[in-house]
Amino acid sequence: MIANPHLQRAEVLIEQSRYDMAEKELRNLLGQEPQNTVAMRMLANCLLQTNRQAEAVQITQTLLTIEPDEPYNLYIHAIVLSELEKYKEAESFIRQAIEMYPHEADFFHVLSIIFLNQKRWQDALQYADEGLNIDPNHLGCLNIRTTALTKLNRKQEALATIEDVLEQDPDNAWSHANVGWAKLEQGNPQAAKIHFAEALRLNPTMEIARSGMLEALKAQNFLYRIFLQFFFWLNKHQGKTQWGIIIGIYILNRILNKASDQYPFLRPVAVLVTFLIYLTWIINPLFNLFLRLDKYGKHILTDNEKEGANWVGTSLGVAILSLVGWFISDELLLLALTIFGATMVLPLSRFFDAITPREIRIYKLYTIGLAVIGFITLVGIVLNQSWIETTGTIYLIGIFLFGWIANSMIIK
Repeated sequence: MIANPHLQRAEVLIEQSRYDMAEKELRNLLGQEPQNTVAMRMLANCLLQTNRQAEAVQITQTLLTIEPDEPYNLYIHAIVLSELEKYKEAESFIRQAIEMYPHEADFFHVLSIIFLNQKRWQDALQYADEGLNIDPNHLGCLNIRTTALTKLNRKQEALATIEDVLEQDPDNAWSHANVGWAKLEQGNPQAAKIHFAEALRLNPTMEIARSGMLEALKAQNFLYRIFLQFFFWLNKHQGKTQWGIIIGIYILNRILNKASDQYPFLRPVAVLVTFLIYLTWIINPLFNLFLRLDKYGKHILTDNEKEGANWVGTSLGVAILSLVGWFISDELLLLALTIFGATMVLPLSRFFDAITPREIRIYKLYTIGLAVIGFITLVGIVLNQSWIETTGTIYLIGIFLFGWIANSMIIK
């Protein structure tokens, strides 16, 4: 039991998810006791919970300098490295901790998380099971086991583990959120909604539950559900395999388009495949737009998601109206506006989904750059300038490259 009053207060605040206040308590204590390793481990946890991984790793490196042979210091350092996606280093440190003290289920939980993040589902399951051999009621290992079994398509075992998870702690928000995602991946959005709602009741600020509820609401639509299952299937594979699938779909699309020139009966198939590829990019913000217009659904969207839905809706609206106008008048400007509106949806959809500062910066520059080039091309059409062929080509190449750049940032 923790005797120090600062540590006691910090522990209570962490349990209440009041990490900023807990950090103040811990920093006050470290001002008096700079080498208090318990306070440092708790502070590293607070920094992780507030997405300050770079600061957390400085704390854990100091911990290892003070107590290099303490397994719990190796454990917290491995967690921080995993959050920084330095999986090889993280695995090395947690294995050292396990070698020193092989009877701690938390250590195996972290090792299973490292493998889960690398989509090594079988390894994640193996080490989650090893943790459960030590502590059969370990919620973290049970949750990892649920996810790994779901990814491995071992649905009956996953369902049995879900029952164990909820039986162990029916009031655990993380467990309900994890079960919600498992149900969603198993194609049961109605059951997923129940668990996400319970997670949000227990913890109204839990982002993983909010985003899960958003997906469950959209998955009530048959079309979105099909695409969501495709994304789940694609996400089960590691990066190289994902690239192989994406390149394979692109090559198939090119072959169909080429073949349809010689065999016109293939034209509808080629158009459908092209449309489906396009839909994979816009379906998320498009359905956010539908929820944006729903009196209940709009409350689950963040301000950023609402703004993204508005921009995507505007861009699609311009494309549709321009297409109708072009059919009527055969004006080149309206055809260009159709292409511009339909293609700008792609960078807009990613820009408003961006999370990390690097993603936001790259997508912002790319989106603005494409918008400027596209606008210059439209102005050139109005003024009947000869350089529109150059700017138009640059714009279309930019759109083409955007898909590959965005995929490289998504696939890990």
